Amino acid sequence: VAAIDFGDIISDITFSQDGALLIATSAGENAHISYWAVGEWSSTHIVPSSATSLAVSPAGGILATGNIVMGSGGPAVKIFDLSTWQPTGLFGLAAQPNKVYVGMASDVAFSRDGRYLACIVNDEPRLWDLSNNTEVSLERLVLAEPPLQIEFAEEGSLMLLLTSAGVSILDPAEGSVLGTLEKPLAQSMAVDSANDVVAIRSRTSPVEIWHFSR
Repeated sequence: VAAIDFGDIISDITFSQDGALLIATSAGENAHISYWAVGEWSSTHIVPSSATSLAVSPAGGILATGNIVMGSGGPAVKIFDLSTWQPTGLFGLAAQPNKVYVGMASDVAFSRDGRYLACIVNDEPRLWDLSNNTEVSLERLVLAEPPLQIEFAEEGSLMLLLTSAGVSILDPAEGSVLGTLEKPLAQSMAVDSANDVVAIRSRTSPVEIWHFSR
């Protein structure tokens, strides 16, 4: 249909919830967010903001961007209003003495009900409850390996964290682990929230399909 010259290395790409916009981002030397109205590929709109990952809220209208974090703290996630492309919120990492963050939010996701926002930054999962704009503590969460990908299921009542050892299933309201799907050398997953099914891909074996529930 079209071939688009982004002008930089793309770090993530997504469609808006209604399918009307294609959004892409880079975090390179000329970092920026670009978007196109579907079917009008020659008209590139540029937002002067860098991002490493993208997620659109299920209700549409809101874009969350994962960002590079440096120093003692900073905004891991920025929120944009898609009607104006103006930033409307920041979800940061609280400054901690003697702790320096040098990394990026490698993945960001909304729950299907729009209540939760999660990201992975500096190999640590972070979770916010958007109903009261507070961070949910994940202090009790112990992972054998750093998280690679984060998704939600069951309208937001379950959060899935992929590591190279498999998938951990969490209760986001409590920040606790409910169970683990073991899959050595796991690399990526795809979640069918409507049917509580997750497909897990690994380096050494065929894709496995798992059914999960509380």
